[in-house]
Amino acid sequence: MSQLSRQRPESTGSGAAPLRPNSRTVRVFAVVAGLCVSNLYYVIVLLPEIAASHHRPSQDFAHLLSLTQGGYTLGLLFVVPLGDRVDRRRLCTLLLAAACLVCVAIPWAPAASYPVLFVLLGLCSVTAMILVPWGADLADDAARGRVVGTIMTGLILGTLLCRTLAGALTQLASWRFVYWLAAALMALCVAALYWALPSGVATGPAPRQPQDGQGDGYLRLLGSLPRILLRTPRVGERCLYGALAFGAFSAFWAVLPLHLQARPFSFGPAEIGLFALLGGAGVVGASAAGRLADRGLQTPTTLAAFAVVVAIFLVLGAWPGSLALLIVGTVLLDMGIQVAHITNQSVIYAGNPAMRSRITTTYMVMYFVGGTLGSAVAASVWGQGGSWGATCLVGAGMGACALVVAILRAALGRVQTRGADGVRL
Repeated sequence: MSQLSRQRPESTGSGAAPLRPNSRTVRVFAVVAGLCVSNLYYVIVLLPEIAASHHRPSQDFAHLLSLTQGGYTLGLLFVVPLGDRVDRRRLCTLLLAAACLVCVAIPWAPAASYPVLFVLLGLCSVTAMILVPWGADLADDAARGRVVGTIMTGLILGTLLCRTLAGALTQLASWRFVYWLAAALMALCVAALYWALPSGVATGPAPRQPQDGQGDGYLRLLGSLPRILLRTPRVGERCLYGALAFGAFSAFWAVLPLHLQARPFSFGPAEIGLFALLGGAGVVGASAAGRLADRGLQTPTTLAAFAVVVAIFLVLGAWPGSLALLIVGTVLLDMGIQVAHITNQSVIYAGNPAMRSRITTTYMVMYFVGGTLGSAVAASVWGQGGSWGATCLVGAGMGACALVVAILRAALGRVQTRGADGVRL
């Protein structure tokens, strides 16, 4: 780390044309981001098969998702900030190579080593969160929301398709084959990044502003993270929304495979994997949220997203045995969560180009802290004999907290605007 932090960033390529949402570089960023984040979610579908291969109950491995998310949180906190100081392509290459090695090791390793390996897998998969601010740096203001939305669309597709692919491959071959394939894909991502970046495209961080001159040391870089929250209230607000949204999302998906495996559904790995495709609505939500953000409609979009999340959880909890409602609910829930997520990112990336990697770290650490908490609480509720309805209450509670804060914040913003216009309060 210390050697990386002392490297001199390459030219920012400021003379190059800004990236367009449909450019080759943005498309490759989207694919690589999706493949990297897939490493976090294969385990959701593979849990029953991993347990069966070790002749142990599924509950013994239910913590693997939380451990992977915890490792991802560590990577966000300690690795992603380096994107503001070092060559991003080189950093991504190191992370992809490390993820490749971990994916090769998991199928051969004993179960006792899984906690360490899955934490490492999460930590090495943060390449996606280096690519998002990188794309934001390379876009102009008018297209930034769409560029971020395009990259996030790839990320969302990765979270969805990886579960379907994992279920199908497990049915045809074994769960171990899934991780061997993941290792090969990480190696291909390295080549793709070098191919996608034409001459003149910046691989280093954006130029630092004078007020950002806190020194190049790694510890000072990390020490600047709390100041981001203190000096940019909108980042803190969006961190809270992100944590609650992903907490609700993780609570849902941590328990959904177990719910589908039980009666009255009795689904196997392939069916559970196909069920994950229903979340494809999140792709539509990401694209729409990017366009709405570019039009300045972040506040009403946030309110609508969390209202949908709360309503869906309450409906699903009230009718746990309805497959039709579960299908519709999954579609709308994924759409609402992703709309909130893209809207959050469009807000935090406005301005402050020299701090975008650290802003990403601040936001995504809170995001995955919320996700880890949501999945851990939901798994605990389910493991202690709780019902699907109890799990839905966990998600609804998180969504309701975010909705209340968003309503209060919108009301306060209107009052402040009226006061600034000279209206008598």
